[in-house]
Amino acid sequence: MSNAIYPNEADKIVPSINEIPLKQIGSSKWWKQHEVIEKLHMQAVINITANNDEFVKDFLIQHDKIKILLYDLISSEIWTDHIFGHVKGKVDKEKSTLPIYMALFHSTTVCGLLETSMFYQEVCESCGEEIIDLVDYVSRKINKLLLRCDAEAIKREDDELGHQQETIEFTLSMKCISILKHICDSLQSLPISVITRILNVHDFPCLLVALLDQAPWKKTNSSGKREKYNGGKWVNVPSDEHHMISKLEGQVWLTLYQLVLNPETQRKYEFTSSRKSQLLKLRRYLNDLLLDQLPHLVELQRFLEYLAVMEPPNHKQDLIIEQVPIIYSSIMSEYKNEWQAIGEYQLKEYFTMNAKQMQEQAKRLAATYDLDVIESLIDEPPMCVHCHSQATNRCSRCQNEWYCSRPCQVKHWPKHKQLCNLLAKPK
Repeated sequence: MSNAIYPNEADKIVPSINEIPLKQIGSSKWWKQHEVIEKLHMQAVINITANNDEFVKDFLIQHDKIKILLYDLISSEIWTDHIFGHVKGKVDKEKSTLPIYMALFHSTTVCGLLETSMFYQEVCESCGEEIIDLVDYVSRKINKLLLRCDAEAIKREDDELGHQQETIEFTLSMKCISILKHICDSLQSLPISVITRILNVHDFPCLLVALLDQAPWKKTNSSGKREKYNGGKWVNVPSDEHHMISKLEGQVWLTLYQLVLNPETQRKYEFTSSRKSQLLKLRRYLNDLLLDQLPHLVELQRFLEYLAVMEPPNHKQDLIIEQVPIIYSSIMSEYKNEWQAIGEYQLKEYFTMNAKQMQEQAKRLAATYDLDVIESLIDEPPMCVHCHSQATNRCSRCQNEWYCSRPCQVKHWPKHKQLCNLLAKPK
């Protein structure tokens, strides 16, 4: 398997990751850091896939960069929520929107690196007090997902940037399910304030019940076929596998198992009447097909039967000094009421590039997203970017997109033309 970066290189570039102010998103300094984080992300995936030395995770901990990644992730979220709208409305649609798209996409890269790294308990521990910010971030993304009613909002967007934003938001929400699972696996080593925030501030047990009710990781496509979100994309599910749970659904169930049955969380969680009624909704899903796939859930089933006949106890409120999200609060207070001014500044200074600048940046991105490395991570044939069937041919000019046939390539050309012209090597 190809490497995106080697240990000696990682040891040199990880220390270069620093906090970049929200106002500088889109700057040359920001672009360089995006390239570094993307390479680290790809290598982290390679390491965990091939059971290689986890040097990316080790260097991030050694140089205390997990907190910087959290800052970067939340800064990107605030930019999307408060500045993107101002930029999107004023961007020249005749010119490339690649810089703005990359500002949106950056959060996916950072979140992906955190998702892969936080599989290890020591990474969760290295977050320190800032893990409160991550818990709040996960809560915001899952709540947004529930409000969006699965992926339907993506279809309602009539402009390309709006469509891309909704797609990225959906991807981030799916990654947050995995991050929450990793945090809950490390509950024993995290501060009590984190457990309190997970249980009684955000009420993740009931939030996850609502997530199972909506099941946004599965849908029926326009052809009437069932699909599940798996490995970062929607895939068709054969009729004889409809009963099989996806990885994401399994993570939700295992996280619920941790939150409901962990002795420490049982002492901290307030089993009120409303929460009890929400949790008891889980009983209708705990059938033999599910229990065969996740045998641990038999214990959860027993607990729910006990909960059904148990009277909610009179809760004794403990005196707890509640921590607040440090990163989110500091960024919001620093740039409050400046969103429009920042958007106009970024549009003028960073997001409006001439043809030469755009081509140079596109080529840097092409070098960062090395096709040999990316393809080594894919364990299945490439898919046609237009019709999503198995592809056999790649665009001969830019080598960036796959197609199943010439007609599909022709139909996709209006969308692909701009990027293809930027990435194509001059003759």
